[in-house]
Amino acid sequence: LTPMIPKQLTGVYSNTPHPIMTQSSTHPLVSVVIPHYGGTDILGECLTSLNKCSYSNLEIIVVDNNSPDDSIQFIKSNFTEVKLIRSEFNRGFAGGCNFGVQHAKGEYLLILNNDTTHEPDWIDPLVNMLESNSKISSVEYFSSLTIERMLSLIALVNL
Repeated sequence: LTPMIPKQLTGVYSNTPHPIMTQSSTHPLVSVVIPHYGGTDILGECLTSLNKCSYSNLEIIVVDNNSPDDSIQFIKSNFTEVKLIRSEFNRGFAGGCNFGVQHAKGEYLLILNNDTTHEPDWIDPLVNMLESNSKISSVEYFSSLTIERMLSLIALVNL
């Protein structure tokens, strides 16, 4: 999660407000950018987990990198709250992120892979940490599973 300068850009292809995604004076807007290239199952799991987030001020942006499947229709039909950005070609992960960021309006930026799922309360501590100290420029969430995996990798490297 990284602070960013809010941008006023046009060119958003679809956007229907989600009930939990409303402007809030007590919670800064967090723009979640997810580059995507095919695979509706994994994207559906990711977006479903984000819809269950307890954080009350999210803007979810999916950049479709010219997916060869029915991803665009899947998003439009099942996740109407998502801001869908369509790319004419596959920009890859970094290019998709950069393209999505151009359309983000949030005070904070959160970049996700399309195959990630999340606990409902995971964004709140990230925003709280950033808000607690203006010298903090970015934060990262680690679940216990991630920490266990990291410790295993560290143990392997130290062998």
